[in-house]
Amino acid sequence: MTRQWCSPLSSPQSTLAWAQASAKCLNFNSMLILLPICRNLLSFLHGTCSCCRRTLRKQLDHNLTFHKLVAYALALLTAVHTITHLFNLERYNQSQQATDSSLPAVFSKMHLQGSKWLNPIHSNQTFFHRNYFELFWYTHHLFLVYFAGLIIHGIAGLVCGQTEQSMAEVHPYHCAEYLTQCDQNCTHNCCKDPEFGSIPAESWKWVLAPIILYVFEQILRVWRA
Repeated sequence: MTRQWCSPLSSPQSTLAWAQASAKCLNFNSMLILLPICRNLLSFLHGTCSCCRRTLRKQLDHNLTFHKLVAYALALLTAVHTITHLFNLERYNQSQQATDSSLPAVFSKMHLQGSKWLNPIHSNQTFFHRNYFELFWYTHHLFLVYFAGLIIHGIAGLVCGQTEQSMAEVHPYHCAEYLTQCDQNCTHNCCKDPEFGSIPAESWKWVLAPIILYVFEQILRVWRA
């Protein structure tokens, strides 16, 4: 995202970079969150690592600790992603109303076209786990809502990125000055208007394999029961 202009969030502001970076980290941690609770998978890995050093195999026994750390990371990244997009929305509104020759104003004329996640963090504390197991159990199954929202998040294509073909002609690093100062007689390639396309949703690519593993894990548990 640092190599291209983005619209309609209008300009290469740092908050957009933070939003995109936290989104990538959210996808990565969402991929990891289900793996530590797949007991059969861990047992298989523990057996296949029998020839490895004991310290390496012992790390598999800390699966719940790893699961909690990933959950805390998801909560933090969710807050960062949500807050930065609130700033992006405000800047988008400002750019739509801008009438000067600034880069946000230019982008708002070229292309006229937020997410809060549920994280069952609090119910995972040891006190709740031991004394209110039903609360722990039911709130943890809100992960179905979380993953459903994660998969469909971004489908609307609100954030658009510059197309590869456009970047070859109007590169952000070299053409920002031309876009705000060009005139009708400009013949430089940078005088062309950059073209934007919706950035497709990609979260499902990160979580598809872990979800399939988790489903197989539950099927195997039911079959063995």
